Amino acid sequence: MKTNYITYTGIIAAFALLLTACSSNGPESTTEAETPTGETELITLTKEQFTSSGYQLGTLTKQVFETTVTANGSVDVPPKFQASVSAYFGGYVKQIDLLVGEHVHAGQVLFTLENPEFLEVQKDFLETAGELNYLKEDLARQGSLAEANVSSQKKLTKAQSDFQMMNAKHAALKKKLEMMHVDVKGLTAENLRSSINILAPINGYITDINATAGTFLSPSDIAMKIINTEHLHLELKVFEQDAAKITEGQLIHFRVQNEKAYREAEVHLVNKNLDAESRTLNVHGHIDAVSAKGLTVGSYIEAQIVTGSDTLLALPTAAVVELEGRHFVLKALDNQTDFERLEVKLVQVQTDFTAIEMPTGVSVSTEFLTVGAYDMIAD
Repeated sequence: MKTNYITYTGIIAAFALLLTACSSNGPESTTEAETPTGETELITLTKEQFTSSGYQLGTLTKQVFETTVTANGSVDVPPKFQASVSAYFGGYVKQIDLLVGEHVHAGQVLFTLENPEFLEVQKDFLETAGELNYLKEDLARQGSLAEANVSSQKKLTKAQSDFQMMNAKHAALKKKLEMMHVDVKGLTAENLRSSINILAPINGYITDINATAGTFLSPSDIAMKIINTEHLHLELKVFEQDAAKITEGQLIHFRVQNEKAYREAEVHLVNKNLDAESRTLNVHGHIDAVSAKGLTVGSYIEAQIVTGSDTLLALPTAAVVELEGRHFVLKALDNQTDFERLEVKLVQVQTDFTAIEMPTGVSVSTEFLTVGAYDMIAD
């Protein structure tokens, strides 16, 4: 229920004159009355109405209000936790059994490639191994003969040159086979094979597969992509006018698009170079372990980077009601069932609390309606 008490100066003045006229023949008397300068709106409730409606009272309290910079970006992983898988050597995909989304371990076979040229590399390796043994023995023999002055120094030099050349060729073929994941120690003429295994370079999840059985892959073709999600981070963009406010160690509140609750991260690195086209600065943020749960690489995020904070007197946000661009609160009078509507100016707003300028006649002990204010003011 609302009761409006409106008192006008003119009415009081007229009434005073009437009293004066009526008492002109009697003893003199003086009546003092306070004259308000404007309209005061009071809202009155019974105690039963206050209790049954679930209304609550509260006072101004000190709250920490953060100064923030708005940023947008995405969830990402560092380059070393991403891998594009390709074969060092061209070949036909012989077998591939994995699917997008599967988790793989470093060293796990992803697929196999087949090419007759793989046989040639193994054959050349075995041949150079035999040649190398022969040249090693010949080098030792020529060294002995040279010491006994039986053979010329020229033959010894030639033996040394031949050995070094064959040794280099053998080492290169060995390295090539190791890149093919062929066990050179157990390689013999009887176990040569035309197919090789392509292994996972990192732990992670498969995000892309660009090959099928029978496909020919050249060395430049990317067959798969793998991402390790153990080290998620934020890649944010801050506009030029706010760039100077960002420093390492600042708190970041962020949320994935369409989420209500904010997660937390910390500014880890700030790019020293401003992007010439977008006029933005890249900011790298480390995500809190709890906040990283459920995140997906590539998700668009909205972020607030905390650049400062102030302690201000504030009311719960529900206690401040906006009507046509103006803001009002309900001040409780002494009986706590009458409420005076006061217009206030906002200082700062956050999710749960709103800081306001202290209205005239209000102290930190003044009580306000903190639950149900909108219903009473808007009616």
